[in-house]
Amino acid sequence: MTYINKYQIHIFEDFANVNTSVSFFLSLGWGILLMFVIHIFCRSDAEIPIVELILSFTLALLLFSYATTTSSDVLSYYYGLVVGFLCYIFLFGHPYKR
Repeated sequence: MTYINKYQIHIFEDFANVNTSVSFFLSLGWGILLMFVIHIFCRSDAEIPIVELILSFTLALLLFSYATTTSSDVLSYYYGLVVGFLCYIFLFGHPYKR
């Protein structure tokens, strides 16, 4: 992340230039997919907290991209991801339910 922030900052600026509806629906699909992956990982009793790592990495990446750009167009990614999480919970139930 530091390398991208230092030398490839245009990557985050390109994310902000994507059409708002496209970025919203892409991140909505990403949110539903992440919850499905979390549902799969909850079935195994691994000692590594992979579910927490997946969620924290995704949200930290979005926060970092928002902090490095001066545009507020990145917020559509946040809203899409959260709506994707909530759609999955509404349709399939909570992924931690065993």
